[in-house]
Amino acid sequence: LHGKAGETWNATLYTVIYCSSGPALLDWDENNRPRFIINFNLQRR
Repeated sequence: LHGKAGETWNATLYTVIYCSSGPALLDWDENNRPRFIINFNLQRR
């Protein structure tokens, strides 16, 4: 998603999409698999 612009999803125009923080470990699921979190900033119209 980082760097995308002019994307329309569900009739909403997203004019700017960028990553505001890199991936970070959130926790481990019940099968001992890592879950990660990442944050994006969006501008929509």
